[in-house]
Amino acid sequence: MKLVVTPTAVAQLDRQFREGLARYGAKTAEKTFARVDRFFANTLVAFPGAGTFDPERSLYEWYITRTPFIVVYRIEADAGIVRVLGFFHYAQDRSDFDP
Repeated sequence: MKLVVTPTAVAQLDRQFREGLARYGAKTAEKTFARVDRFFANTLVAFPGAGTFDPERSLYEWYITRTPFIVVYRIEADAGIVRVLGFFHYAQDRSDFDP
């Protein structure tokens, strides 16, 4: 599967990184986002169906282990794409997220 990250998700990821950097410092932010990078590169593309599926919205959510983040994505199986639509802190309200 090919990973495609939408501009919205890139902006959310960037905002979360800046907030983590300001709040916890460079070392912690870099370590946390290295885990996020590995998740995208290794886990999500290899096992996209392992996330929690929301049939009402046709979206998946996956809590990224050892981070406070959740990724929202869609699998486009016919095109061989995993499309990342959103990137959130687990405590954020995602109920009105409309990709």
